[in-house]
Amino acid sequence: MDLRVYVDGVARIICDLTPTTTVHDIIIALAQYKGKAGRYSLIERAPDGAQRTLSPHELTHELIHHPDWTYILRQNPDLSQKQKRSKSLDGRKTPIQQQSTVEIPSAVTSSSSSSSTSGHFRTVYNNNNGSATLSSSSSSIKSSEKKKRSHLRHIFPSENINNNNNNHLNSSDSSPPVSFFIEKKRSSRTPVQIIEQDLGTLDNQHATRRSRPKSALSSSSGNESSAFRIVHHNPNNNAAHLQQQQQQYIALLKMLKSQEIQVEQQQKELNEKQKEIAHREQDIHLIDHDSQLTTDCPVYSEEYSKNELDKEFDYERKLHSNYEHLQDQITRCSTTIEQKRQLQEQIQSNIEQIHNDVEQIQKTILHEKKDLNQYQHDLERCTTSLTQQEDLVHVLTQHNDEIERIIQERRQQINNLENELIKLDDMLINT
Repeated sequence: MDLRVYVDGVARIICDLTPTTTVHDIIIALAQYKGKAGRYSLIERAPDGAQRTLSPHELTHELIHHPDWTYILRQNPDLSQKQKRSKSLDGRKTPIQQQSTVEIPSAVTSSSSSSSTSGHFRTVYNNNNGSATLSSSSSSIKSSEKKKRSHLRHIFPSENINNNNNNHLNSSDSSPPVSFFIEKKRSSRTPVQIIEQDLGTLDNQHATRRSRPKSALSSSSGNESSAFRIVHHNPNNNAAHLQQQQQQYIALLKMLKSQEIQVEQQQKELNEKQKEIAHREQDIHLIDHDSQLTTDCPVYSEEYSKNELDKEFDYERKLHSNYEHLQDQITRCSTTIEQKRQLQEQIQSNIEQIHNDVEQIQKTILHEKKDLNQYQHDLERCTTSLTQQEDLVHVLTQHNDEIERIIQERRQQINNLENELIKLDDMLINT
């Protein structure tokens, strides 16, 4: 399992995390990789910008592993001065006192001072065969760090630099002046790897896993402990080297302090010089302005002679008359504008009245249209009824004709029967 953490704006991929790896382990590994003393904390930032400081005992497998969730290593700025003071005091301690030191920032400082200046793989072994593999790209080292480390190479002995770029610092090596190893309190620790990558290549995590250094050991089993204890290794054999390095470190601190004081003095002198230059420039500007006024004064006195004043008075009188004329015009224009405004209001009221009349007429037309539609509907009904009545009259006429025909036939039959009866009567009479 991997975890992406941003350190000073650069993304780090922390590999080979186990379910028992804590946030404290991540902070320790990143602090050793960064090589700067201080109190660190791991910040969790949500996609909406909300931040949360993670607890040191919080497990890494419980964190949210998502590209939108970012984790940032942050240093507490309030304790930096105290840590610098404690770091300077650590340089004056005896080897026995340094052996009992349990503070993590001193371990970070010692590991950073005794490490190689190159940007290749570096492995620090402890007494339990645990390792913390740190890898970084040499292209990410700043020029200031190169200058600082090159300056340190001139002061400190360079016996601890391996030219083969495979810097394994075992407990049996006596080349470095001071060596530290990380010892667990309870059980073995899983190695933590930190791989620095560019932001453009962080999406391909499979390629990142293939690019891990081969010097990283496999993760160990069992429970892990998040507490570390810094122990001085072999103080008897390296006492002379330690004393020499402490003296050189103190000399370096004094030299840096004197350089800082010198830079501050130079900065103060530069600020004073700049203030003096600005003051002198202001004086020069005032002198130039005074000389220009002195040269322009006769010209102004000649221009504003008596004749010129008369001309100015006449011009002023003309301007006054023009002003009065314009004032009268403005008054007339104001009156005209007021009249136009009243006319406009009256026209506006007439327009509103006309609109009301038009709306009333439209309403009347709508009512009349409704009445007309009703009349048309009644007319259609009457027409339909009349047509039906005509049809009924026609049917009745046909029925009357049929009845009349039947009556005629019946009358004919009756007449025939009467004739027959008469004949029968005659016959009876005759008989």
